[in-house]
Parts: sequence; structure tokens; C-alpha cells
Amino acid sequence: MKKMLVIIVILAIILAGMIIYKKTAVGTKDDVSIEEIKEIETYITKIYLWKEITNEALPTFENINEANDTWVWEVVKKNLEEFAVSIEDIQNKAKEIFGENFKKEFPKEGNNSYEYEEETGRYFALGMRT
Repeated sequence: MKKMLVIIVILAIILAGMIIYKKTAVGTKDDVSIEEIKEIETYITKIYLWKEITNEALPTFENINEANDTWVWEVVKKNLEEFAVSIEDIQNKAKEIFGENFKKEFPKEGNNSYEYEEETGRYFALGMRT
């Protein structure tokens, strides 16, 4: 009878330990809602590029300001709805996509993503102009 009582006590302690572990380990994880999943999917579609364009579809970096310039400006170009834009439009779209911590400045002379036209003072997305 004593052995059975000892076994029951040990099993009760194990059960209590499992319950406590579940509450602390599993209970601290946040659940992701459907809306959050949709927001993540939308953001991924904004920043995902073909590997052939920038050599990296989704590059790895600790800080957006360390990301490859070609990738950054191609993402911005992909998300702008017009192909002829001002430098302010480009910078504003970059901040909208990458957040307020984005500090890169678009080069005034243009780059591999945009060509600057002095006559109009606008930037034209390369590969989009007719």
C-alpha cells in the first residue's frame, strides 16, 4: 500500500511539473492571427524579387541600411505605380516599405534602376519606358 501511495505521489509531481512547464513554455508563445499572416504575406510580396534581377530574392541583413543597393531600389521600383517619378517619390516609397529607420539616399544621378532625365527633372524606371 505504501509503494502504491509513493508511486501516486511521484506521478502527481510529474503531472504537476508537466502542467507548469506547459504554462510557462507554451503559454509565453504568441499566437499569430489570420490578419497578421495576411500582412506578412503582403509584405513579402512587396519585397520579394526574382533572383536573376538582384542576385538575391530576399537578402539577409541586420539593418535595412546594410542591404544591397540594387535590391533596395528594385524593390522600390516594383512598388511604385508610375514609371516617371521624382526623387521625393522614390524616397517616400522607400520609407513606406522599409520603415522610418531607412536612411539610404537615392543617388541624384540615377542608378541601375532609374535613369535621370534633366529636361523633365524626373527619374524613369529602366525597362519600363516606351
